Amino acid sequence: MSIKINPEKKFLLVILSVVSLIILTRLPFYLYYSVISISFDTASYCAVALKIIDGLQPHFEIRTPGYPLFLSAIWFFSKNLMLTAFIQSLFTIIVSVFFLNVIKKVYGGLLIVFAVMLAVYQTSSYFILFESVILAESLFVNFLLLITAFMILAIKDKKPINWFYFSLTAGILLYLRPAGLFLIPVLMFVILYFYRQKFKLVFYANLILPVTFFVLALCLYNKLTVDSFSLSPFGNINLPGATITFMEKSPEYPEFVNEIIDSVSSSLPSKDRRYVRESFGFTKTYNIFLKNFYSVIVLTDKLIKHDSTAGFISVIPYLKQISFDAIKKHPDIYAKFFISNFVQFFRNISNSLNLRIKYEGVYKSIVIDKRHLLVLEKGDWQQVSTDISDYSKVASLYRENETRSAGLDYFEIREGEQIKIKDTLLFGIYEVYEKVYNILFRNYFWLISALAVFAFSVLTLIRSGFKDDDSFIYSLLGLMYLSKAIMVSLVESSLERYSFPVEFVLYLSIPFLIIIFKNFKIKKA
Repeated sequence: MSIKINPEKKFLLVILSVVSLIILTRLPFYLYYSVISISFDTASYCAVALKIIDGLQPHFEIRTPGYPLFLSAIWFFSKNLMLTAFIQSLFTIIVSVFFLNVIKKVYGGLLIVFAVMLAVYQTSSYFILFESVILAESLFVNFLLLITAFMILAIKDKKPINWFYFSLTAGILLYLRPAGLFLIPVLMFVILYFYRQKFKLVFYANLILPVTFFVLALCLYNKLTVDSFSLSPFGNINLPGATITFMEKSPEYPEFVNEIIDSVSSSLPSKDRRYVRESFGFTKTYNIFLKNFYSVIVLTDKLIKHDSTAGFISVIPYLKQISFDAIKKHPDIYAKFFISNFVQFFRNISNSLNLRIKYEGVYKSIVIDKRHLLVLEKGDWQQVSTDISDYSKVASLYRENETRSAGLDYFEIREGEQIKIKDTLLFGIYEVYEKVYNILFRNYFWLISALAVFAFSVLTLIRSGFKDDDSFIYSLLGLMYLSKAIMVSLVESSLERYSFPVEFVLYLSIPFLIIIFKNFKIKKA
């Protein structure tokens, strides 16, 4: 005798299951190991947020306004970083419910499959870690899920208003991180879809106008405040980082620029500079570029310090010229940079993260080594701000965080200042989950599955004359993943923090394989 469950009760049960799994995987952190992680990027977000709270005009030469505005909205009431992390976790739950509600409307019969795959994605150690870091990653990935939800809804119900929401959310994504520009190929593909379907102009307007407004508004603001008509002037630091191992002096540069290039180049291991010129291996080449990439901070700091009144904006022309000339002289080495990082982007799905080791490292970094605080107190540029007064404000915030973290009972300081976290039942359960998770979900199966479904989707879409909506949806998702890989690999090292925001595309390959294959069988019949 089968038991039938009311569809609404089934939906509620699925929602409760996903939300419960999200909460359970975060509980050990919030109950026992609540040390908020920060990175060297964190300070630049905090500097802008603190300026907004103080009622001062913020400058966005280093960071775009999205995440600082989010921080300032919370810090207006309390500068407790744990509260910030908690709200980021709460936002994950809200987005999950919204995403699954869209799936219920569009693919009701596969709600459970989508829910399982979404839960898989949102309970990875990477997701949990970045949700508790004061960085834009948590909001960035959740807005990507919102974009995906609006995209699915827009394609399936053919209402132009949903393309407006899609475009609006894409604009917010760009304000969180300019890396959201990887959506440009997706937007172009959607425009092609509109053209093939002979959609009315209102569709084009709803797709293009909101995101264009966001871009132009920020570019104009930056032009008026820091004299740079761009989304983020700081983006100009990435390409010099990519070329740091093979940049060269030039008679066309001012003498002080040549001296700085010589100083920075000589500080890099000669064997690394020789290897990228003479040899190539995916892993070794990637590791060399990664190890030396952030020497661009030293390069930029030296350029700024040559004229202490000039600031970051004034050195951008030098950074551009140095990097463009390096690529012109050594296109083969730049190709090695791109290829090694492009391969690594795909390899990241096989990497796993041990939260125990990570939590111990975060505690040691903040409470024992005071790594980030000491850098701020030293006063080196470190991409924080061109306003030196911001350094002391951020340092004060870090000290508050350190004070809250120092007395946690579940961290043990052993001989040699080694940190060990004490075991708890909840964390023990999570570690079992983590081990099983890494075996099942951190491997190349998901990459192969996604590439196969993407190829099948594109082929089906072309054969249908752009009329198969489900194939179009996963074609866009696959394009999203590929364009992110290309964009990152052109200018940055392919760290897990750059690839994990689009890994949901890999896990969603399973429900979309079922959908597209089912459609294929029906049409064939």
